[in-house]
Amino acid sequence: MIADNSVGRATIRQLQNIGDDVVVNLDFVNAPRGLMGRWTKEFNKPNMLNIFTQNNSGVRSLASTFVHEARHAVSSARGRNQLTQSAEYMARAREYLFNNVVRSDAAARSQIRSTVEKLYSTLPWR
Repeated sequence: MIADNSVGRATIRQLQNIGDDVVVNLDFVNAPRGLMGRWTKEFNKPNMLNIFTQNNSGVRSLASTFVHEARHAVSSARGRNQLTQSAEYMARAREYLFNNVVRSDAAARSQIRSTVEKLYSTLPWR
C-alpha cells in the first residue's frame, strides 16, 4: 500500500536519506490508549517509529500512521523542533496528502489546524 502511493514512496525515500537509522516497530501489545503511533529519537539511538496496531482500524490506517510518524522523523533530521503544533500540523497535512493524493484545500487545512490546536493546546505553535 505504501509503495503503491507516490507520497508513500517519497516518505520511504526521505527516511532512507536522513542519514540515521530508523526502526519501525509494529506494536501489538503495548498501545497507549488512543495513540495510533509515536516517533521518538533519543541521543545515540535510532529513530523509532512505533505504530500501535490495536489503535489503528486496518492496513490503510497503519500506513497513514506510518506516513505521519515518518514526517516527524524527517523534519527532526532537518533540525525542526517536533514539540510544536506546527510540527503536528505538518505531519497531519502529509497524512492527508497520502490518504487523498491531492494537497489539502483551505477547508481541509483549517480543519487540520483546528484539530491540532484542540489536541495539542499545551504546545506552542512554533
